[in-house]
Amino acid sequence: LVSVLAIVTTKILATTWQVPPLILTAQQLIVGSTFLRLGLDMTNTLQPWPTTKRTVVFTPDHHSKDNNTDMAIVSNGVSSPDENHALVQSEPSYNREFILTGLFNMLDNLASNSAFHASAASFVETIKASEPITTSMVALLWQVDTLRPKEGVALFVLITGVLLSTYDNAESHDEDSSTEAANAVEAVEKESAYIAVRTALTIMTANICFAFRALCQKKYRANSELLQITDFNLLCRMQQIGAATLLLPSLLAHFTVLMDAILTQPTALQLEYIGLAVLNGTSFAIYNGASCYVLSNVSVLHHSGLNCLRRMFVTVLSCFVFGNVLGINGIAGIILCFAGFSAFTHSRAVRKLQPPTSSLSAPTSGSIANGAAKDTQV
Repeated sequence: LVSVLAIVTTKILATTWQVPPLILTAQQLIVGSTFLRLGLDMTNTLQPWPTTKRTVVFTPDHHSKDNNTDMAIVSNGVSSPDENHALVQSEPSYNREFILTGLFNMLDNLASNSAFHASAASFVETIKASEPITTSMVALLWQVDTLRPKEGVALFVLITGVLLSTYDNAESHDEDSSTEAANAVEAVEKESAYIAVRTALTIMTANICFAFRALCQKKYRANSELLQITDFNLLCRMQQIGAATLLLPSLLAHFTVLMDAILTQPTALQLEYIGLAVLNGTSFAIYNGASCYVLSNVSVLHHSGLNCLRRMFVTVLSCFVFGNVLGINGIAGIILCFAGFSAFTHSRAVRKLQPPTSSLSAPTSGSIANGAAKDTQV
């Protein structure tokens, strides 16, 4: 329900208020990170940036030595000479995967907001539900997850449901456009088709960005050398990275729009906009926090299936909110999505209950012979 609120307010800001996608994304990240930072400060759960300590050793002849030698290890960035009069300094080193997680999250939000700016919310959410396709490709290619035959069949059923719903929604989108443009020239119809294709490509770009964001988050969680912060701390830092990246481009690209909104608009209208922006940013932060928590606790493919099911739910609700039509193919697609996700979840649960195959493997004759040889030597 929180995600529905976030999507509805995003659509209102993008269409009714005509907020450019760049400003809308920067605004969401700034409001969301501020909301999370305040909540973490109030609950005394704020954690520092996860960094590793890189030890740099300078000898008297100014050549660096390997940090595996018997040198004094100094923490917190403090420098001191060791017994051999070498200078030892510990410097913070930021993790690449952690930074990329924030950048891919920002690009995902920017592409999604661009799509919401151009097309219906149900059309956008239906295509975004094809996320398991891109996520599965990235997860399997980078070997952050594995897929068994039954799970592959279940995922295929889920993706089939997504494609069926996408086809139905695109068909309805075209019918609505042709009805509204019945008396328009052919150029307008071609422009509408171009916008639909461009929106679909933009959403697929957002899905690819999310897949790499999930990959980087999993790699960060697997790094035992880094401080493992909580999921809400992780989301706060991710959004801070995105906000810092987009702040200057937003000001440069839309400076006149911002100045006009600040200097010429009535105070009541400004307060109304601020309230809507705060509601939008906080709702995005809450549901992204839940998504971040789920991703840290389940596999990448399982998370993509959950996300797909959530988007199907959002698609149905957005049809009621914005008055879009859901056809027979769309309903059949949603049923297939639910069936595929249920089968996938059941198969994953069964896999967890099974012991690892390596522990059940019988010892080979070679290993027995090696063991006997070792016993003979002893």
